[in-house]
Amino acid sequence: MFLPACWDTPEAAGRRERCRIPDGEHRPSRWQFALDTLDELAGTGLRPAVLVPDTGCGAKADSAAAWRTAAWPTSSRPRAR
Repeated sequence: MFLPACWDTPEAAGRRERCRIPDGEHRPSRWQFALDTLDELAGTGLRPAVLVPDTGCGAKADSAAAWRTAAWPTSSRPRAR
């Protein structure tokens, strides 16, 4: 689930409760959301031929490392700055 950032604030506790969003569910980074979505697709047997992550997917060291170790073919791996 990709939650808006405003749903990860103390002010949103009532809204989260009404929508039954578990306390442990938080907004993931975009790169983590993308990798999680791809892994979920793989679980159904769907795999893209190639991925082309944009520069925003590799702007931080942790995301660049995740893309390098992911089991997904990419046209070029994003690099950390």
